[in-house]
Amino acid sequence: MFDYKDWQEEILYYLDQETGTDDIIYGNYVEWDRFREDYEEELLAEAGIELPWGKILSMQEYNDLSSELSNLGIKSIEYLNELLDSEVKFIDRDNKIADIIVSECLDLYGVPCGTEYEQELPIELTYWNNMLDSSESELLAYINYPIEVNLFDKKINNIFSKIEATSDELTKKSLLLAAFSITESMFKSVIVNKIPQENNISDFSKKILAVEIDKKLRENNEIKNQLFKELYNTSAPQQNWINVRNSLAHDIESSSIRNEQITYLNLKTKNKETYLLSELKNSLMNFFYNIKNILAQN
Repeated sequence: MFDYKDWQEEILYYLDQETGTDDIIYGNYVEWDRFREDYEEELLAEAGIELPWGKILSMQEYNDLSSELSNLGIKSIEYLNELLDSEVKFIDRDNKIADIIVSECLDLYGVPCGTEYEQELPIELTYWNNMLDSSESELLAYINYPIEVNLFDKKINNIFSKIEATSDELTKKSLLLAAFSITESMFKSVIVNKIPQENNISDFSKKILAVEIDKKLRENNEIKNQLFKELYNTSAPQQNWINVRNSLAHDIESSSIRNEQITYLNLKTKNKETYLLSELKNSLMNFFYNIKNILAQN
C-alpha cells in the first residue's frame, strides 16, 4: 500500500499554506490530484501494476491481464479493449476511460486524492505541528529549559571581568555580544514563564497559539516588549543597549573600543555613537533589578 513517508520529498512540491485575507496561516494543504498525475507511472510501478496502453495483445495476454486487474478490484475492466479478430487492442492512455482505470488503480493502492487540508493531513505534513515540534522553536526551548533569573547578575559580572582582563578588541566585542545574548535569553524566559496554560481549547488551537507566540519571541524588541506588557500589565524595563547590540550583531568590525568606550554605528540614524562599557554594564544590571522587582510583584 501507498506510504506517504516514502514520497515526502516529492510531496513537498504539492504542499502549500492556506492563508486568510489577513495573511494569517491556517495550515498546510496538499493537492494530491496533481501529485497523482505527475507521478502516475512511478506510483503504478510501485503498486506493481503495468497497463499496456495502446498495445496489441493476444487473447491469452489479455485474459491474463484481465484476470489480474479483476483480482485487484478494477471494475472498469470491460472498457479496456477493442477486439481485433483474435487479438485485443488495449485502449490508449489519452481518453477518459483510461483516466478512470488509473484513478481506480491509485485509489486501491491507497494514494490520496483531491485536496487535503491541515486537519486531514498526516501529522508530519502539517504546518502547525512542524512549527511547534521544530528543534528551532524558541518557545519550547524556554519551556523545557527556563533561564534561572537569579544567576543573571553573576553571569554579567563574570563577562565584564573578562572584558576588563583582555586587551584584545575583538574579544571584548564578542564578550559584549555574549552579555546581550544572555540578557535577551533571560528576558524571553521571563516572558514564557508568564504565559498561561490554556486547557479549555483544542490541541489544534494550542498549536496555533504556540507558533504565534514563538514568532513574537523572534521578532524585534518592540514586539517582545508588547508581549511582556500584555502578560505582566506593566511596561518592560528600559533596554538602552539595543542599538549597540544591533550594531555589533550586524557588523562586529564596524565598531571600535578605545579607553573603555565603544564607538558604534546606530543602524537607525546612521550616526556614530558612543557608550561607556561601565554604563553598559550598569544598564544591563538595572534591567535585571527591575525585572526582579516586577516578578516579585507578580
